[in-house]
Amino acid sequence: PAGGPDAFRTGAGDRAAGDEGRAGHERPFAAARKEPLMDAAHLLDVQGLETHFFTFDGVARAVDDVSFHLDRGEVLGIVGESGCGKSVTAQTIMRL
Repeated sequence: PAGGPDAFRTGAGDRAAGDEGRAGHERPFAAARKEPLMDAAHLLDVQGLETHFFTFDGVARAVDDVSFHLDRGEVLGIVGESGCGKSVTAQTIMRL
């Protein structure tokens, strides 16, 4: 977003879909936000992530107690053997 993570949301110029260029059709705002949109601590903070699949044969613990954080400007690579939970970790974070 414009202004970076420390930018504040004011709602200025927010229009409903299809109302481009039509004066007087701006969406109403409750009030301008005074707090930042994101916590400045970490861009992504994952603590104790667990994903279990319940099957007829029992519980498959695909991801168990994964924790990491990612700060602005950092790059994170998740590596491991086939079937170790890399994709399930990413899908769980994205809530897929």
